[in-house]
Amino acid sequence: MIAWENINFFIGHYIIEAKNALQCIVENKTMALETFESLTRDFIENVKEGRKTLNTGLLKWAKEVSKIPIRTTVEKTPKVLIFGGLNLMFDHYPIEEFFLERGIIAKVVDIVESMSLLLAESTIRYGFEKGITSPKEQFNEELLNSLSLNEDERKEAKRAKKSRNTMKFLNSQCKIFRRIIGKSGLLFDSFIHFIDLFEEGNKYVSSNSFTETPLITGRFLYSIR
Repeated sequence: MIAWENINFFIGHYIIEAKNALQCIVENKTMALETFESLTRDFIENVKEGRKTLNTGLLKWAKEVSKIPIRTTVEKTPKVLIFGGLNLMFDHYPIEEFFLERGIIAKVVDIVESMSLLLAESTIRYGFEKGITSPKEQFNEELLNSLSLNEDERKEAKRAKKSRNTMKFLNSQCKIFRRIIGKSGLLFDSFIHFIDLFEEGNKYVSSNSFTETPLITGRFLYSIR
């Protein structure tokens, strides 16, 4: 239930991202947003009443949203990334509104990145204890499974694997739903796995510092690319 709660949370996050883009590229903003809200309500009701699964309902939503008349494309429209740590989920709203009022598409970085960082901590600590310092090495299942462990270490490894599997699940779901919602033509970047972001940031700030800085740095560098 906790996993599905989080999945619904970031699906909503992606839908808002699409809405932000839509209002900056349409011919008639008022009519476009009315249509968007109507389609979104239909999607929610269809899933709620069991007439559609989450995937099929979202795919239908994305295809219908893509039919809303636009005057330009997301690619040709000025964009800004609002990124940072976990506090973004509380304080991005006035900044987001500032850009949208000026016709600049605002994307708020995925909350699942910060969620992944919290889930990753046990794996990072476990790997660092074993002298493994880079994210990709720490999250390499083959390497960790090959280590000789005593009873206490096995408990620690089990805890790390459990958190890591939860993180993998959330990231895989993000990738799936971002691809589906992307069929609306309103998302301007692709999904990047947490470990890739973390590895990139680790080149400049140690990922073993247990701060958000390596992740934020990785997101910045990937977004520039």
